[in-house]
Amino acid sequence: MRRADDARRDRRGGPVAAHAVIVGLAVLLLPPMVAGQEVSDLTSLASEVQTSARRALQAVVTVGGSDPVSPIASEGSFPTVSGGSGVVIDADRGLILTANSVVDDVRNRLGQNLQITLPDGRSRPVLDLRQDPASDLALLVIDPEGLDLLPLDWGSSESLEPGDLVMSIGNPWGLSGTVSLGIVSGLQRSFASTAYRDLIQTDALIAPGSAGGALVDRNGRLVGITLFVPEVSDRHHRIGFAVPSHRAKRIARDLNDRGQVHRMMIGVQVSRVDPEEAALLGFQGAVRVDSVVVDGPASQAGLVPGDQIVLVDGRPITTLSDLISRVEFASDDHPMTLEIVRDGRRESLNIQPKPIRDSLNLGAGPMVVTPRPADSEPAISDDPTPSIRLPEPATARDPTRFPSLGLRLGETSPALTQRFGLDEDVSGVIIVGITPGGPADLGGLEPGMVVTDVLDRRVRSLAEFRESVAIAPTDRDLILRVRHRGRSEFRVLLRDLRQAEDQDHRFPCLND
Repeated sequence: MRRADDARRDRRGGPVAAHAVIVGLAVLLLPPMVAGQEVSDLTSLASEVQTSARRALQAVVTVGGSDPVSPIASEGSFPTVSGGSGVVIDADRGLILTANSVVDDVRNRLGQNLQITLPDGRSRPVLDLRQDPASDLALLVIDPEGLDLLPLDWGSSESLEPGDLVMSIGNPWGLSGTVSLGIVSGLQRSFASTAYRDLIQTDALIAPGSAGGALVDRNGRLVGITLFVPEVSDRHHRIGFAVPSHRAKRIARDLNDRGQVHRMMIGVQVSRVDPEEAALLGFQGAVRVDSVVVDGPASQAGLVPGDQIVLVDGRPITTLSDLISRVEFASDDHPMTLEIVRDGRRESLNIQPKPIRDSLNLGAGPMVVTPRPADSEPAISDDPTPSIRLPEPATARDPTRFPSLGLRLGETSPALTQRFGLDEDVSGVIIVGITPGGPADLGGLEPGMVVTDVLDRRVRSLAEFRESVAIAPTDRDLILRVRHRGRSEFRVLLRDLRQAEDQDHRFPCLND
């Protein structure tokens, strides 16, 4: 039996990989001069990491296609890899967590059915697939019968600090069972042009083929699911990222229990408060409320534009990602407590988040717009409480709507100027609704802005705006002059959305 176990470990690369971990650890940690006790401590730590690596290797699988393909193919001088890695999180039910980008690569680029290959070489087809593009995670289900799967135990990503030792385990460039030792380089990393946010940054190797693998702590516990972020990882192979385990665990549970991720919203648009301004308030950071959804949770709780959110349930809000993370997975039957600063005074508000409607979520979460196809018509949502946009009327005949622009306007009135905190004598038409992914959204327009000019024509009413748009040359983009936070600015609305593919789409709610 011992010989069989040794052979199984050899096939999985356990002892060999673990030996490499010890060597790497010595190079990483060994000081120029060490005392006997320090050598003993280092040896003990290396043994601990070796044991953790051996254990974790048995829970990381290969996610690939049903047809055998070479793991490394050549396109010019750059190697490309098909598929990636996955982590067994429930042995009894055959649940495997991986990166959604890996799934899309196998199914869309290769056009193959998904198949899991275990560390010992056995393969099984994927029986069920549940995806969450917002987090770039996917849950796979295989038949666990007779496989003796070994899951990884969840660790605490929230207790991680920069400098902590971690290991990435996966299949970089198709080399299965690869262990790479590194440290936590940073936390709460986000990318404004993508859905990636609140990530762990590490210098442990995460290369093509590694995505969907495990980021484990020195005790072998799962603290993250590794991702390959193209705009960074393509250029810097020592900068890797992972979805923290506290998010990955919740997403996996929702995908298993509900088939989709249950996300919450409070109905606000916010922006980050300058750190110096936050310091004057006595806080490390804060976010400012720019607009509030009519009859949404924030509005019902009494939140108004201009409020500055500094704490949520007693925890500091120093970045926009902090607020997103607090709201995203909040309870739908227990209110949150927001501490705000309003006119220099601190106040507390209780707010009950609401679920995001699936039709609006589109798998993209509460903060991200999924760009619509270029040849499709923009659609105004009829949801009375959309996640981050003001509600649109239920009828297409409403004169305030401009569907081709993804825009809803209102003429100046005491109610609208008060809602958006505008001057009473403001002149123009007020933006009260934006279609996610439409021309107005892509052009950077926001609820609360006041449109004063279309091209070179002054507009003071809905009729003048409609007339100015109607007579504008169809082969020219619309240039709007708007009033935004007391300043006059210009925005460009692309008449042909195909031109928008080369410019970053905006995050309609919280954008670092």
